[in-house]
Amino acid sequence: MADRGDIEPIVAANAGRRVAMVAIAIPLFAIGAITLALSSIDASPRMLFADPAAFVGEPFYLGMFSAFSVMAWTVGASFAAIGAMLAKGRVRFVFAALAGLGAWLALDDQFMLHESVGPSIGIPQQAFFAGYAGAVLAIAIGFRRPILRGNLLLAIAALSMLALSVAIDVMSDRSIYFAAPSLIVVEDGAKWIGALLWGAWIASLVLRVVRLPLARIEPPA
Repeated sequence: MADRGDIEPIVAANAGRRVAMVAIAIPLFAIGAITLALSSIDASPRMLFADPAAFVGEPFYLGMFSAFSVMAWTVGASFAAIGAMLAKGRVRFVFAALAGLGAWLALDDQFMLHESVGPSIGIPQQAFFAGYAGAVLAIAIGFRRPILRGNLLLAIAALSMLALSVAIDVMSDRSIYFAAPSLIVVEDGAKWIGALLWGAWIASLVLRVVRLPLARIEPPA
C-alpha cells in the first residue's frame, strides 16, 4: 500500500496539469470569442472594446449602478461555480444550476436581453421574467434539501428585492427613465440589492454544504 509520501507527488502533478490546462484554455476561449465577435458583428473594434462612457463621451460614472449589478450577479455565479467544483454527489448539480442562472442574469443585465434583444425578436420581457421565476422554482423544488441548508433569510430578502424590481419594470414602460428618476432609483436599486443578497445567500450555501478539510500547518523547525 502506497504511503502518504508516495501519493503526494502524484496529487501535486495532477493538480499542476489541471492548472496548465486552464492556463491554456482561457486564452484560447478569449481568442475564439474575440474572433467570433469581430467576424459576426457589423461594428468597429472600437465599439466592441472601448469603455461605453469613453465611447460616447460621457463621465466615467455612466451606468455605474448597472455595472455594479452585473458585478453582483457575476460574483454570485462565481461562488456557485466554486461550490460545484468542491461539492460532492448530487449537491454539485444545484451549484451548477445556480452558476448557470447567475451567469445568464449577468448577461441579461449587461446586454439588456429582456429589455431590448428579446422584444426585438418577438420574445416579450414578461416571458423572460416567467422563465427566471420558473428556473428558481425548479431549483428550489428539485434541490430543496440542500437549498434549505443555506441562510433562508438572505434568500427571502434577495427574492423580495428582485420581485420589487421586476414589478416596477412590468408595470411601467421605458419612459420612466426620463419622466420619473426616483422610480429608476427604486427599480434598479432594488435589483442591485437583490443581486448582492443573492450572492451572499449562495456564499452561505457553499459554506454550509461544502466541508473542506483544514490543512495541518507544521511549525517551523
